[in-house]
Amino acid sequence: DEVNRATMNYEYFLFKNQHTSNPFQNANANVDNDEWDKTLFTTDEKEKLKAINNQSLIEITEKIIQIFKINEKKENIIFLQAFQDVIFTFMYSKNGAIKGFLEWWKQNEEKQIVNVPENEQSFKIMTIHKAKGLDFKVVIVPFLNWNLDDLNNYQKQPILWLKTDVEPFSKMPILPVKLMKDTAKSIFKEDYFKEKLYQNVDNLNLVYVAFTRARNEMYCFAPLKNPPKENKTIPTAYLALNTIQTSNELSSKLNDELVFELGKPTHFTYPKAKAETEGTIRQTDDYPTVDSSSRLLIKYSGKNIWDETSPIDSKINYGVIMHEILQNIIHKSDVEKAIYNQMASGKISGDEAELIRDKFVEFWEQKEVEKWFTTDVKVLNEATILLPSGKQYRPDRIVFTKEKVIVIDYKFGEEHKKHSYQLERYSDFLSEMGYQNIESYLYYVGLKKIVKGE
Repeated sequence: DEVNRATMNYEYFLFKNQHTSNPFQNANANVDNDEWDKTLFTTDEKEKLKAINNQSLIEITEKIIQIFKINEKKENIIFLQAFQDVIFTFMYSKNGAIKGFLEWWKQNEEKQIVNVPENEQSFKIMTIHKAKGLDFKVVIVPFLNWNLDDLNNYQKQPILWLKTDVEPFSKMPILPVKLMKDTAKSIFKEDYFKEKLYQNVDNLNLVYVAFTRARNEMYCFAPLKNPPKENKTIPTAYLALNTIQTSNELSSKLNDELVFELGKPTHFTYPKAKAETEGTIRQTDDYPTVDSSSRLLIKYSGKNIWDETSPIDSKINYGVIMHEILQNIIHKSDVEKAIYNQMASGKISGDEAELIRDKFVEFWEQKEVEKWFTTDVKVLNEATILLPSGKQYRPDRIVFTKEKVIVIDYKFGEEHKKHSYQLERYSDFLSEMGYQNIESYLYYVGLKKIVKGE
């Protein structure tokens, strides 16, 4: 959208100008994104961006790195590698559609991390909760300033489900009660103070965990903001200060600038890992990019990975591709989108997509088939039937109409007796589940033949 586009333009401006100038300085505030595009991107960059529109997600990412020379800055390399790993994992486990990735990234971007080897010169950042049970030679607590409870914070006030014997509220088996200051004066005051106690204990335990993770050195930053008012919860920063000031032993270590020091720095250095001393772990100084579109097809699934024939030429590959496409088709209008997803994920080429489109023209020639893909039916594709024994069965398609249930299994090879037996079992399972008036069909796509089950 326009906001994201403006953000991208702003970030690219800073990158392009090495953060040396302000894009808003001497700028017209009324200039829209299209004008920014003309200013920021060269004609060559625009042409190259247009050329990669229909390529796979991983190829688009690689081309963008090339076009804007993002890999020329050494400090970007580790993040580029991590991001490409995320792209590849997404395409392997989900699909290669850009829209799908952007939606996934919006929900998961904050969970992504850059993995570095142990003993690398870096900080390990984690929450206090995740640090439980661990210890480190040096620990830094950057924000020792959380409240012991959040009952005075409107946005963080918890909702508890409570019971009461007081009329008329006792008529409800359970009530949602938001714990706030006024709750202390209500019939739920006992629950309020109990929750307040629990929160205080939990947050004091967090302080204890934070203070006991260090083996050699610990540094805490405790910003003192507004002093706590009377009868208000004391933030951990003031709690620490009060503890030091009221202790005869500790108060002498506190200077006029409210800096508390106990002990002497050890300047401990982590020993290098064995692998690092042998030269097997090192940070690369460059990040080469390649144009793989004309000579390399990245395969994201392990099936038939050694079969070098085209998906259309190989009956095995053709069956797998067609099954995957049909799995994503609910109605006839979904065909083009399903084919595009296969192309975008790198499983088929543009030429192969055209051949598959031709195959689908033949697919719809059987009159019975179109009835399975109408918009007035409920459909389950590749739905698992789980038996009490733990065994699982998965028909290709189950169609629920107002009058009957239809089970369909697609076959892309020759006829075989075991196919009919398998189809019969699907019908039996559905019958045992309580469904009536069940019809079953085997569709031999390559043979253009439909066999109705008994």
